Amino acid sequence: MNVTVVILLLGFLLAGAVAVAQDSYRKYSGIPIGIAVLWAVFLFWQGSQYRSCFDSVGQGNSEAEVVAIMGSPHRSTDGTVSIYGGPKPSTEETPGCVRELWYRAALTPEQWAICFDDEGRVIDKFHYASY
Repeated sequence: MNVTVVILLLGFLLAGAVAVAQDSYRKYSGIPIGIAVLWAVFLFWQGSQYRSCFDSVGQGNSEAEVVAIMGSPHRSTDGTVSIYGGPKPSTEETPGCVRELWYRAALTPEQWAICFDDEGRVIDKFHYASY
């Protein structure tokens, strides 16, 4: 889970709780709480979109088709970078993968990786959960 997102959401909720506790600011209490709720709903929706769109990506799709389906990736690597950002062990590298697009959910511990060959076509894809 993205710690920064959680801290910001908790900050907005805390600001709303403080506003509720102080009578003079009670009329403004809904603003930070509403922002936190809308933000959380958006982030949850984004993760669920990745889950459903990932199934639509198939072997042979071009990178442009994948981006049209999944949206812009969070990061792009040469296929040798692990989910944690360091180098992958050789046993985890996908043969023929020269480019890998990464998508991550903000509220759940999930990432999706899509590998492309030297012709720009999907050769494999991975869904990581609870990493």
